[in-house]
Amino acid sequence: MPELKPKWFDINDVLSHNIPIMMVLGTRGCGKTFGVKKHLIKRFVKRQRKFVYVFRTESQMKRILATTDIFDDINRSMLFDEDIRCESKGAYYGDEQMCYFIPLSLAKDFKRASFPEVDAIMFDEFLIEEGQTERYLKQEPVLMSSLIDTVFRNREKVEVYLLGNATTIYNPYALYYGVEKPYGKNVSKTKDGRAMIYLAADEEFIKYREQTAVGNLINGTAYGSFSLHNKFQAEKAGFIAKKEQCSPLFTFIYEEQTMGAWISYKLGKMWISEDVDPQCKLIYALTVDGHNENTMLVKSKHGSMVDVAVKYYQNSCLFFENYKCKEIFLNVLKMYL
Repeated sequence: MPELKPKWFDINDVLSHNIPIMMVLGTRGCGKTFGVKKHLIKRFVKRQRKFVYVFRTESQMKRILATTDIFDDINRSMLFDEDIRCESKGAYYGDEQMCYFIPLSLAKDFKRASFPEVDAIMFDEFLIEEGQTERYLKQEPVLMSSLIDTVFRNREKVEVYLLGNATTIYNPYALYYGVEKPYGKNVSKTKDGRAMIYLAADEEFIKYREQTAVGNLINGTAYGSFSLHNKFQAEKAGFIAKKEQCSPLFTFIYEEQTMGAWISYKLGKMWISEDVDPQCKLIYALTVDGHNENTMLVKSKHGSMVDVAVKYYQNSCLFFENYKCKEIFLNVLKMYL
């Protein structure tokens, strides 16, 4: 068998869509992080245009910078004349500051700051994978919007790179901007053209990864399904079923998505569905954004009917009418488990 050569991530294909909020998701090792960093550094070298490198929290930023050289891959590639070094407030190309490090949790603290020389924002590993103890910030996409406003002000050109692995399509950012899953293609855009999901890595690259030492080890495993094959974690088999012989239990709003919980006491099952009973009076808002005069805001892990759905999930009696419902409710579960 001839040796396969990888087809690496192409930043120009992403930029050709001319979309400001770019959620780039894909298999590990396809070159998406390297490609974006290379693009931004090249622009700094040519035009002295800087960028912002985002971390979720200040503690995460300090931990990563203390244990990892986030530009080591760029330095080892020897693509540029100067080495890049990281300090507490940003990265330097030689003696010149090239980017700023900003924890998203402190985004509002930067409202008075000015970034006229910054052309892009980059947030690597913006999705949280199953099993991680890390959690999304409260109203995280709103914090990102605040940072975007601070950095770009009234400028027309906006570049925001949100980079992640194939964990969940219906993450807080996709829900906030209203981006649907790409079906039969690698790009999905909002109708207003402000955000998109771009699936990096094609079949050629996936076949190459399967032949690597790590690819051989993880191929055929649950981890390998998303690390190698871009199969999102909520698409694992099981618990997808249409509701039957049931009645509405409650409605919930999560990240501007409204869904219904339906229960069958006869069958001992519950379903999460996009169908909502308009007569249902029990409506929970799981985030502040969704709270209004007709909802009850869930402030703690216990004390609402959402607890019942969690119990049904723990007992393998909770089902989802489609993968979108499953992904969204798995995000809700992270608030409870």
